Amino acid sequence: MNGMMKGRMAILAIAIVVASMFIPAVAADGPPPQPVKIQGDVVYENGTRVPDGWLVVVTDVTAGIELGNDTTRDVIPAIPQYTVKVDPSLIVEGNEIKASVSNGSWSGEVTYTIQSGDNAEGNTITMDNIVVTMAEIDTTPPETTCSVTPMPNDKGWNEETPVTVTFFRSDDDSGVAYTNWSNVSETGPWTQVGGNESFSVTITTMGEHTIWFYSVDNAGNEEDVKNVTVKIAAPPTITSYEISKIEIRPPEETEIDVAFSEHVSYVIAIEKDGAVVYDWTGSATNPDPKIWDGTNESTGSAVPAGDYTVNVTGTNTTTGFSVVNNTETIRVREPKSSELTTIEVTPKTASLTVGETQQFTATAYDQYGDEMTGIIFTWTSSNTTVGAVDEAGLFTSLVPGTTTVTAANGSVNGTAEVTVSPEPPVLTTIEVTPKTASLTVGETQQFTATAYDQYGDEMTGIIFTWTSSNTTVGAVDEAGLFTSLVPGTTTVTAANGSVNGTAEVTVSPEPPVLTTIEVTPKTASLTVGETQQFTATAYDQYGDEMTGIIFTWTSSNTTVGAVDEAGLFTSLVPGTTTVTAANGSVNGTAEVTVSPEPPVLTTIEVTPKTASLTVGETQQFTATAYDQYGDEMTGIIFTWTSSNTTVGAVDEAGLFTSLVPGTTTVTAANGSVNGTAEVTVNPVLGAVVRIDDGITSHGGKTTVELWALNVTDLATFDITISYNASVVNVTGAENNPELGDSLNNLENARNGSVRLGNLWYTHEGLDGDVLLSTLTLQAVGEADDVTDLVVTINTLSDSSENPIIPVAGVNGSFTVWITGDISGDRKVDLNDAVYLGKYVLDWSGYEEIYANGDINCDGVVDLKDAVYLGKHVLGWSGYEEIC
Repeated sequence: MNGMMKGRMAILAIAIVVASMFIPAVAADGPPPQPVKIQGDVVYENGTRVPDGWLVVVTDVTAGIELGNDTTRDVIPAIPQYTVKVDPSLIVEGNEIKASVSNGSWSGEVTYTIQSGDNAEGNTITMDNIVVTMAEIDTTPPETTCSVTPMPNDKGWNEETPVTVTFFRSDDDSGVAYTNWSNVSETGPWTQVGGNESFSVTITTMGEHTIWFYSVDNAGNEEDVKNVTVKIAAPPTITSYEISKIEIRPPEETEIDVAFSEHVSYVIAIEKDGAVVYDWTGSATNPDPKIWDGTNESTGSAVPAGDYTVNVTGTNTTTGFSVVNNTETIRVREPKSSELTTIEVTPKTASLTVGETQQFTATAYDQYGDEMTGIIFTWTSSNTTVGAVDEAGLFTSLVPGTTTVTAANGSVNGTAEVTVSPEPPVLTTIEVTPKTASLTVGETQQFTATAYDQYGDEMTGIIFTWTSSNTTVGAVDEAGLFTSLVPGTTTVTAANGSVNGTAEVTVSPEPPVLTTIEVTPKTASLTVGETQQFTATAYDQYGDEMTGIIFTWTSSNTTVGAVDEAGLFTSLVPGTTTVTAANGSVNGTAEVTVSPEPPVLTTIEVTPKTASLTVGETQQFTATAYDQYGDEMTGIIFTWTSSNTTVGAVDEAGLFTSLVPGTTTVTAANGSVNGTAEVTVNPVLGAVVRIDDGITSHGGKTTVELWALNVTDLATFDITISYNASVVNVTGAENNPELGDSLNNLENARNGSVRLGNLWYTHEGLDGDVLLSTLTLQAVGEADDVTDLVVTINTLSDSSENPIIPVAGVNGSFTVWITGDISGDRKVDLNDAVYLGKYVLDWSGYEEIYANGDINCDGVVDLKDAVYLGKHVLGWSGYEEIC
């Protein structure tokens, strides 16, 4: 059956009743019965099949019959798809014969007949008239309930531990197989408890605990997961409780101060014989103290004398648990009869200046020290000349002096003393303490200042400004703390406005203390056997030299060298060591390097290693000598030579002068040791090509020149000038005749450019500044039109047809002007003139105006300049200001 109990499907049962059977007799004290093999066929009386999912249960089988697993085929060979279950209490061995049922449906009671036959052991058994009763399969899950002990309160909380949860299980059919429970989550992990009996789970800790549980019956039916929540909490407590007075006489007050362990809803009630005469309610952990003066809350009158119970209750509104204290009592005496005993006047004293006022108040107290209300006071001044007081206690000062202000009721009175001054106190004197101080450098002194008014009375609240007259000697901070810095004297001043007080400070130097030792020289390089005299100088903390100091001389590496008591070091072997001169814990050092032998010139390095020059340029070379240790050597004399004196020569100081293009090696030598540098001399390259600016009026013509500057052996050129053809036309171009035949320049003047140059040369090359060509330009643009004249250098060649590399091309410009229009009205008339600064020259009628002032373009206006009008020059008049 276990193989069929999967999932949560319930099972029905079929009861098989054996009407009669024959079994071989066996003696009671004989051997146990032998196993019997049942043979025969099971016959349907009515031919009905066993339905799906049903069981056949044998309920009456005589003991001594074993039904083995193989009997399934013998007992029910014709019905292989249903199950026979044998009650294990009715057989010797074995308990199940299994088969499955997969089809058909039926209900009711059927009788089967099993024919008799021989068993496997030769015994015969007859079983017949087997009645099969079919019942419904068990599909109902079990039910699990629980109870909580002790029972929680109406809010579901327990205040006692442990709390026990008892689980009860029941099932109508197959019985409960087990119950799973978990206190972690509804999905487990689970604790399993088998059987039908009840079981318990005990909880001992505070808090909320949820237990999930469900049961499964023997038919595999499983109930839904349920849960029960157990909540355990401790009740609140009173953590502090104090009644200030346990006996009062109204209207005397007492204070009830209670604190709870947690936030509660509280009631504090004053009760008499169970009746509440006064109470307070609220919600808090530490309620404010409650004041009771012995009155009835509802009537406002004093309660009768007697003992009254203080009933304190605090309830946690979540758990419903409460704490109660009703053991404290307050004894109320008969109300007291008050008598005026004391009057207090406030303030007790007053200091005023003439004309000022002071409001006094009076308070009445009875014999118990309790304040009394409704008392009428009579106010008087003992000296009405000094000041008067009105019926409300307002005192007005009149003249300097003293008086007593009295508030009285009958024979009881209270007083206050008044002093009237002629004028307010004024800061008059400041005293600094101490008046003098003697310190040594680094020490401090705290000064204090006291202010006094014109009456010699000390004044408080005065702010002082602290200064030192000699901040080199010492400084004082805003709190009056003076710190000495160097020997000398200074005055410490505390001031407020124009009033000040002073103290004198003398700072003495500290006794000199050895602080530093310097060893000279700091370093020494020796060869083995050489000596070096070291000296040591001692200095104190002020940096002053100290005499009479005895030094102890040591060498850190006595193998390298030793130093005697006079500081004379003798080198022994190559290496390094530190020479130290010490006095106590103060010392100074020098580093010594001992070389095995004198340095020998080994290497010469020439700088720079390479140089690239043009003909005529110079290059300064330097040489550095190094010994066998790689250390630089000084005082070495070098012999300088050039391997190719045609290309260039070098003087005795290493200055190389280039002569002709080529290469050469510059050598610096001393004996057999030398160093070299390589020099390349290039032809003179680089020419500046410049085109001048042009300016003329609309329709006018002018000429501009094209120059090659700083050229060497110029023989041929090819240059293009670009311009804006809408501003200017090139109407003519004439090359320098010295350059030979020219290009057909005018044919090349088109589309805003003109090409200039010569095709071949019939002369020696030209040097220096050479005029290449002169262009004739005609203005075609409007006034103020401007175009750049852009120089493009196509070719510059020398007489050997070697290209000359141009280093610059200086472009020009062309500007169209209105002829003679100086005043800017775009017409030329007698109103125009040549304007020089603030001065105007008469206009001579020349039509072309070029420029004013600096004609030479040297940036300076002087008598060499003139006013240039077109091609005409006026004499310079010496005016100093030029626009």
